[in-house]
Amino acid sequence: MFRCVEGSTFFSPHHCHPGDVLSPTADGPTDTPVAGDVGGSVPATLSLTLGANASFGAFTPGIAKTYTASTTANVISTASDAALSVSEPGRLMNGTFALTSPLRVAFSKSTWTGPVATTR
Repeated sequence: MFRCVEGSTFFSPHHCHPGDVLSPTADGPTDTPVAGDVGGSVPATLSLTLGANASFGAFTPGIAKTYTASTTANVISTASDAALSVSEPGRLMNGTFALTSPLRVAFSKSTWTGPVATTR
């Protein structure tokens, strides 16, 4: 539509078609566009989607060893700030058997100071 409004940055009357506003060849309305305020409100969004399951590989019985695993996370937030945290690290379990050392969780990024989308 802006290509048919004289004074528009995109004004180019040779591209105007019948029915376009203010087109010299218009068969339709000839109203003049008027600037106005546009606004709205959108509810806050907070989303966390985890990637594929983390895999520790095979455990070696009876040998103390550090096992690591990782996954990705997609964070979307319209908040002015957001944070990921871990409460109670927990323990790896196999049925009723639990490892003696608790899990340690680390984030490559755990806080944001403004809206964010698609952070991994």
